[in-house]
Order: sequence, then C-alpha cells, then structure tokens
Amino acid sequence: MSTPRRANRKRRISARDSHASGTWDPGAILSRATQLLEKRGMQVTPLRRSVLELLYAEKKAIGAYDLTAASERQLGRRLRPNTVYRTLDFLEEQGLVVHLASTRAYAARAIREVVIWARESSQVSALTAETGIANIASQQVLSRNGFLRVGERVDDEDGPLICWRCPTD
Repeated sequence: MSTPRRANRKRRISARDSHASGTWDPGAILSRATQLLEKRGMQVTPLRRSVLELLYAEKKAIGAYDLTAASERQLGRRLRPNTVYRTLDFLEEQGLVVHLASTRAYAARAIREVVIWARESSQVSALTAETGIANIASQQVLSRNGFLRVGERVDDEDGPLICWRCPTD
C-alpha cells in the first residue's frame, strides 16, 4: 500500500519523467552547450549548432549519415560525411555527445543538463537512474555527475540492473 503524496512534498523524478511531462527543453540545453563552448573559446559553427540541435531534439541515438542528411536539410547545403564525423569528434571531446560504438550512433550527453535542471527546480528532490551491470560507460557518466549507487535489481526484460540516485537539494 502506498501513502498519498502531499501537495508540498518534493517528488523524485527520472530522466524519462522529465521528457514525458514536457518540462525537458532542448532549446535551453542547446543554449547551455553553446555557452560552454563559448566559455572555452570555441566557435559555435552552424554545423556544430545543427548537429547539437538534432541530437538534443531526438530521444534516441542517431547515425552519422542520418545526421549528415538532416544537417544538409537544415543548413540548405551539401555536406561530406567526414565533415560531420569531425564535428561529432569535436563535440565528443567537449563532452557534449557520446559515441555509442555498439550501435555506431551518436547521442546527446544530456545527463549533466538533467542534473542542472533538477537542482534548479524546487519540485525535484532526487533523480534516479538504472544501468545494465555490464554498461560501464553509463555507470561512469552517472558517477561523474553526482549519482550514487544505491542498489541492484533484476528486470524481466533488461536483466540485472544497478540502481542510482542523485540528490538535488
């Protein structure tokens, strides 16, 4: 039996909740990424902006060739795939995207932005996440962003998982 929620009680939220509730703002995340690059003295070229916009708007990883085609449509000019690969390498070096070698695709590295958003919200007391036991890369990303390992569980579909928690207050 669960206890009813109090109206003034902070709630726990997962990254999936932030997407589902519509509070996830890719534009704000893009703005922070742009500020980060500028602070580091890096240029935010139209292609870098396009790739980041496309990745932050997606809820899944995207292959480099799909990113090339989408960026071509967005920028209105032809692009060589190697130009997009160089852009992705640069963005990965800056910690803004991650290359998922197992799927040969790229995804936005947005966990840092989720943590910042949650810490700015008075409605969120903690973030939770789960990773596969063998998913060392995701475990390292969570750990570097303030998540603490709090347990394990077995999921019928995904198998053994590690449970993580990041306090935000």
